[in-house]
Amino acid sequence: MSTEQNKSTDSALENQNVELRFLEEEFKYNNNFIRTITDNIPGMIGYWTSDLKCAFANQHYLTWFGRTMEQMRGIRMQDLLGEKLFQANQPYVLGALKGEEQKFERTIIKPNGEISYTYAQYIPDIFEGKVKGFHALVLDMTELKRGQESLLDSEQRYRGLLINLDAAVVVHAPDTSIIMHNERAAELLGLNKDRIIGKLVTDPEWSFVDENNSPLPIEEFPAKKIKDTKQPIRNKIYGIKQRSTNDIVWVSVNGFASLGKNEEVSEIVVSFIDITAHKKSEQALQQRTQELEILNATKDKFFSIIAHDLRNPFAGIKALAEIIETKFRKDNRENESQFLNYSQMIISSSKSALSLINNLTQWAQSQTGEITVDYQNISLNSLLSHTIPIVKGSAINKNITLEQNLSNQDLVYADQSLVSTILRNILTNAIKFTPRNGKIIVSTKNKNGFLEISISDSGVGIESEHLEKIFRIGSNFSKLGTDNESGTGLGLILCKEFVEMQSGKIWVTSEVGVGSTFTFTLPLA
Repeated sequence: MSTEQNKSTDSALENQNVELRFLEEEFKYNNNFIRTITDNIPGMIGYWTSDLKCAFANQHYLTWFGRTMEQMRGIRMQDLLGEKLFQANQPYVLGALKGEEQKFERTIIKPNGEISYTYAQYIPDIFEGKVKGFHALVLDMTELKRGQESLLDSEQRYRGLLINLDAAVVVHAPDTSIIMHNERAAELLGLNKDRIIGKLVTDPEWSFVDENNSPLPIEEFPAKKIKDTKQPIRNKIYGIKQRSTNDIVWVSVNGFASLGKNEEVSEIVVSFIDITAHKKSEQALQQRTQELEILNATKDKFFSIIAHDLRNPFAGIKALAEIIETKFRKDNRENESQFLNYSQMIISSSKSALSLINNLTQWAQSQTGEITVDYQNISLNSLLSHTIPIVKGSAINKNITLEQNLSNQDLVYADQSLVSTILRNILTNAIKFTPRNGKIIVSTKNKNGFLEISISDSGVGIESEHLEKIFRIGSNFSKLGTDNESGTGLGLILCKEFVEMQSGKIWVTSEVGVGSTFTFTLPLA
């Protein structure tokens, strides 16, 4: 071969080498480009030849099976998947090798034992009518699958809760037709559960009443009101009239609207809680309250009769008896002692009855709140000088000495009428339980901003177990005096109430056979 021919051949080879290097660079570029794309696709991409050997696998494929590209290239599918998984996949592999695209889901146990869920596609690679292999596209559906399972579990729990909930729950469509409910809803609404689905609130079978048992207009029905106002209902009380029995089931209703696009109502959820028992108790209580108000009015009338219609006759009897006694003494007819004794008995009984009536009247007024405290600065010593003469006659009859040991600082801030009642009752009580020829001492002293008033007697005393009873209305503690004087014990109860109304305190100390001391306090002026 000539030199020129050699040069021509070398030039052609050089051109071919340049072209090969260019193609090699282009192949590398394309290969890197494909690798970059496939490695960043969120799924596994591989290529299997017709003899089921791996020719390509992206990074996700390699990570899934825990292998390098060198380990994957040329590996047989049976060796990669294992016999069991390969057998499961074989029908899809054979379908792809026949030129048919395959789509299927598969549960896979990874080499580390973790369970995964996948969605796979086998896409045949067909060239000139022959299948050269297939592309394998596999998406990891584990998170999605677990989310679906979690959603299903939540739905099942929700349905279980809805079914077993003691409250009734109803879901309405935007037109107020019922699309879902629990069994409790059918019970409270008084409808067969087969007839409740699809029912509108405008159906005449519904019958709601308000708390006064008045029929409720349709516009006020819970679902209708929520739909129209788009505002929730909270703890609203309704009555549902049952068609079958005509009974009313009382319910506490809560509800709200779910809003979709353009703030349009997409769903209305209403819940009912049965409060029938509570409502009946409330109604019974109202009825009982009305009955008690009537009884209370009757009691007030009774005390009014005692105060006005009973007091006057006793006062008249007492006055007549005193006239008779005075007449006998003036005419020196004491020898007619029997008549004199009768008149004295009438006077004593009248005084006792009149005192009881006065105490009853004042106690009734205190219980009904009719007594108001008229505070003013009053002299206790002066008040005693007017009160002692009222009871002195009884003391003289029993030859009881009344002594006073009073403080000069005697101005108190109190109600004169109430304090007079307190003094009269305690002094009367002391005379009643002091034997003939006994002694009663009234003493006062200043202590910590209060005037402390004590009335001590040399009477029979009170047993220690009875000391706590004498100021209690329900104790029924009373006994006869030393001359068989009767009483109800109401006077001391009245004293306690009147003392406490004036910010004071009252107490008693006593020793059987020695006597008792009743002490109460009033604020100093």
